[in-house]
Amino acid sequence: PELLLGAPKVDAGGLDRGAAWIVSLAPLGNVGSLQRLSSLAGEFPARIDNSDWFGCAVSALGDLDGDGDLELGIGARMDDDGGPNRGAIYLVFPGS
Repeated sequence: PELLLGAPKVDAGGLDRGAAWIVSLAPLGNVGSLQRLSSLAGEFPARIDNSDWFGCAVSALGDLDGDGDLELGIGARMDDDGGPNRGAIYLVFPGS
């Protein structure tokens, strides 16, 4: 089992950029591994700027591409790449 956690106010490389963690649980329920997604980690391809609040909303979306892995949606409430503070949702394909 895995958990997806968001932390939109984390200062990952700049003020309030945000981050998300994929937490894999070991059989006894303790943390087996952590994968961080942010402007500094996880080879996240999109640009995350100051005050984007990446990780403000997180969701498992199901297996969209049929590869057996759940795809993830991660929100960035204040992302302004498409215009001032319009927000964005990023689709993450963990098995790719």
